[in-house]
Amino acid sequence: MEVYVTNDENAWLNQGGYVPLGVGLDPNDPGLVPKISDYALHASSRADDSLPRHARLNHGQGQQLGACWSPAEDLHTDQWLQIQHDRSYIVAGVITQGAYNLDRWVTSYKLAFRFRQDVPTWNIYTNSEGEEKVKSS
Repeated sequence: MEVYVTNDENAWLNQGGYVPLGVGLDPNDPGLVPKISDYALHASSRADDSLPRHARLNHGQGQQLGACWSPAEDLHTDQWLQIQHDRSYIVAGVITQGAYNLDRWVTSYKLAFRFRQDVPTWNIYTNSEGEEKVKSS
């Protein structure tokens, strides 16, 4: 995945008013260190060696096995992937990418946020009518 925001200091990366937060890898130079560190990516669970850092957009090349994050197979709902930030952002969009060689993929997701680290309440993004926004494929 990659997250696009509208209020990042890296204005030179601006793509139509949106800036990649730096979760994904640069497809032209995957050796570049991503802006969001591996330690800022967390997940509810993982299958085998499928670490949260493997959820980065453009992680892996070709048909490379394990080039994705995958939750534990016995848990089919309420799985989550978290990006921990030290500041607030205005999210403009999210790009997701399925696994190259597995017959599993995300079919829908919600975005949630917290205003402060010391407050455990998560807020789900909603539309103007107050309904939860769910992205479905």
